[in-house]
Amino acid sequence: MEIPINECNCCGSKSFSQFMQPKCYLTEEKLSAVKCNDCDFIFLSPRPDPKKGQDYFNKAYAGHEDFNDHEYYRDHDKKLFQSKLKIEAIEKLNPKGKKLLDVGAGQGHFMKEARDRGWDVVGTELSIEARESAKKLFDLSLLESFDGFAESTFDVITLWDVLEHVSDAKEILEEVSKLLKKDGILIIETVNIDSVDFLVQKEKWHLWHVDHNYYFSMKSLRSFLEQFNYHQIQFLTGAETTKQDKRTVKQFVTKYLKDPQKVFQELNRRKLMKKSPGQMQGYTVIISARKQ
Repeated sequence: MEIPINECNCCGSKSFSQFMQPKCYLTEEKLSAVKCNDCDFIFLSPRPDPKKGQDYFNKAYAGHEDFNDHEYYRDHDKKLFQSKLKIEAIEKLNPKGKKLLDVGAGQGHFMKEARDRGWDVVGTELSIEARESAKKLFDLSLLESFDGFAESTFDVITLWDVLEHVSDAKEILEEVSKLLKKDGILIIETVNIDSVDFLVQKEKWHLWHVDHNYYFSMKSLRSFLEQFNYHQIQFLTGAETTKQDKRTVKQFVTKYLKDPQKVFQELNRRKLMKKSPGQMQGYTVIISARKQ
């Protein structure tokens, strides 16, 4: 059942305007994206049935035959490589300690890399299939939730590609912020509506999904965190977290050579990238902030 949204989850405004009516990239279901007239925050309203999103992840992590997005979930070497870059970037922020909570840990790739570098890691994941995969792949025992942890427990809390999926972004930020120590670091990666990819693809953007409730810009994401008294807010999207290994580059070239239309899209994207700040180049944005 679709859920109408009557209030902006960023600023609380009840004034919206239609932004775009794209289709879900995978299911081709029609979506309705609206834009807050007060803070420019973009979100889906009405929101698709949340069961559809959970079914998507269950199929992805279980490797169902009718699931058509295998590469992202099965290319473990690529995900480990990217996770290594992410934990290295976090270490450059000079956290006060090495106790880390990864919210929405998926199959545990980031936790595995952090653990290998000496971090004390804890992870949560709603999907049973993902928790089973993390145990099988990396011998990681993920929790279903972070209930039961005392306040001010963690030095770093990460939400990689999580915030766009939750039903209430403010609620999840309030909860994780309590678990973070004073001067602790919060890391969020989420979809980037400022991105060059979006500017090129618009309604055909590959991140329009039935399970993506929110679409942050850099402005709205910063504003969102400032409501929770975070400071030293900075964006990490850039070479330190997005560079690719040689194998990934080869896969990328092969993929685009098979589709002439995508080649044209890619050339247009690269043209825009030259005119854009570095933060706009990635289709996701990564932000770090310290708790006051």
